[in-house]
Amino acid sequence: MKPLLFILLLSVGATDPEQRVTIGSGARVRAQPNAQGKELIKLGVGTVVTKTEAKRVGDTEWLHVVADAPVKVDGWISAALTVVYSEAERDNIALSVARQRLAATSVWADDKDAVSFLGRAAAQAQSEAVRGELSLARLLIMHRLMEQRMSDGLSEEALSAWAKKTPGAFFDGIMESWMVPASEYWALHDKAKGTATAELIAYEAAKAPFPGECEISVSCSLSRVKEAEGRYLALYPKGAHSAEIQQRMITTLHSIKEISAFESESAESESAEVDALLKALTKMVAGLEPRAKKKVLAALAPLATTARKK
Repeated sequence: MKPLLFILLLSVGATDPEQRVTIGSGARVRAQPNAQGKELIKLGVGTVVTKTEAKRVGDTEWLHVVADAPVKVDGWISAALTVVYSEAERDNIALSVARQRLAATSVWADDKDAVSFLGRAAAQAQSEAVRGELSLARLLIMHRLMEQRMSDGLSEEALSAWAKKTPGAFFDGIMESWMVPASEYWALHDKAKGTATAELIAYEAAKAPFPGECEISVSCSLSRVKEAEGRYLALYPKGAHSAEIQQRMITTLHSIKEISAFESESAESESAEVDALLKALTKMVAGLEPRAKKKVLAALAPLATTARKK
């Protein structure tokens, strides 16, 4: 029997009797219309049910709801945990759920459910912009699940069991941890290119982790700058997050300069590759405002000097 969590909002109409859809995880269906009523089942976000009756008890409105698949639902749920469902509003409902979940504190069960729901909702989105926002929310929630897994006392075994079944999750054997790599964000960006969401996706891609570690390799470190901050700035030199990414790039370049000064032999062996990467980065920041570009080039210059000396 399939779990009831996250039934994607499929082809059910919003005609009489009224259809409702849950907007949060763990929505309790009770035998009686009150908080002390016996709990019959918990519904996941995106579960569509049919309202048959409404009753106000104190300050709370309770709805009697039913559903037949994939398991039978017949009980009372707080109206605050649902909204009216219509096919025309499917994307807006999914966007609302995504934004609420991102703004909420990370909780393992809720976030795990949200990842599943957002993946299905994105697949049925009516526009690339909506699909991009839902998919981005999914990746961000996956990321925070992996970063904050210990806050709920979650074991590595439980995380691994979930991550192995979750598209986009990657196990970094060197760092021995799960992650959502930058490549997932950039792949999403390419699909959303030209939409209002694309710049935000690129911004998150520029901050996302890469598998493995560069250790003392200057060329490896610069290659990551090129594929992260450099790629964003080449695409969106005047983007909403350009200033932040510029500063991030400058800070990273200063750190790489320290590596090149300390590990002179490594820098010498990589000089040709470093020189090529610096030239590529110089081109990538060509679209910045003159003052901003000057600051970035000033951070690149010491590395160029080092490459020429080796």
